[in-house]
Amino acid sequence: KLDKYNFFSHNSAKEVNAELILTIFKNVKFIEIKNPEVTLFDLQNELAFQVHTDNLTIKISDERYSLYAQGSIPQRNLNYATFNIEATYLRQENEIDITARAYNFIPSQLKLLTGDYPQFLNSLDSPISAIAHVGLDNDKRVSSVSGQFSAQNIKIRDLTNGNNKQIIKNLLVS
Repeated sequence: KLDKYNFFSHNSAKEVNAELILTIFKNVKFIEIKNPEVTLFDLQNELAFQVHTDNLTIKISDERYSLYAQGSIPQRNLNYATFNIEATYLRQENEIDITARAYNFIPSQLKLLTGDYPQFLNSLDSPISAIAHVGLDNDKRVSSVSGQFSAQNIKIRDLTNGNNKQIIKNLLVS
């Protein structure tokens, strides 16, 4: 649905009608953008961060719009974390389904544009792998959440005493 967005002509501040945009793109089924910078928002938790993606793909059909992105996140003193995101808007149901995956990721290495990570994630000094599934209802409110994260030899800092660290050899939370 494009009715909550404003589109402007490149050479003018004049707003372009959303119906015109739909007419222009009515035969487009696939858009791929190489190396875009993407800003991801969590409006309920007021978090936002930017990532550079290898590619961003948008697939359009009568039933749904799907967005796929994949890329890597640079991390100090460690290999890049990799991620992929798939978001699907189901037109008939007016619902959104999002699946995000991250591998070899230290949350504190990704700087947020707005908001703060949950305190637990800031205490992690070792990479984790995580999968999250989030469903949004027609009011764009979270209707379902599931996922898991895992790590090996994970170091957890005591947030009140940064010198105290616990090491867990294998951790799986589902």
